[in-house]
Amino acid sequence: MDGAAAPADDQGMALLLLKGALDPSGQRLGSWQAGTNPCQGWAGVACDGAGRVTRLCAPPPLAGLLERARL
Repeated sequence: MDGAAAPADDQGMALLLLKGALDPSGQRLGSWQAGTNPCQGWAGVACDGAGRVTRLCAPPPLAGLLERARL
């Protein structure tokens, strides 16, 4: 893995932890998949030109405890 992929991997892992806490069934955030880039096709994720996640706009209803996400 090259250094350019690391930020997307780190962000993706953090977002997958968030997904697990807020959408454990995966019905709302099904496009959020391990091994894929959150800046390329993840619903509700916006990124800047450097590939950093800048905004989340997840579809409702999502509910859960953020402490479970262990971000």
